Amino acid sequence: MINNKINKLFKNNFNFVLLILIVFFSILATNFYTLNKAKQKESFSNFFENTYLKKTTNLIINNLNPKFTYKILSSKKEMLLKKF
Repeated sequence: MINNKINKLFKNNFNFVLLILIVFFSILATNFYTLNKAKQKESFSNFFENTYLKKTTNLIINNLNPKFTYKILSSKKEMLLKKF
């Protein structure tokens, strides 16, 4: 008897129940996305605050040497600047 009433109520209001389920799952998905995004931001900030990474990058950048060195005469410098 009660089961029959629930089935009849569900069949009559199927669109409404479906709408509620879609809203519920969209809220759930949005919430999951924002939590995941916050975790990713935190992990990236922790990665860039790593002191070993900072020391290594500073060491590499400060010890870079140019591969080629050019000496340009002052007369040719004007000609090169005019071309560019």
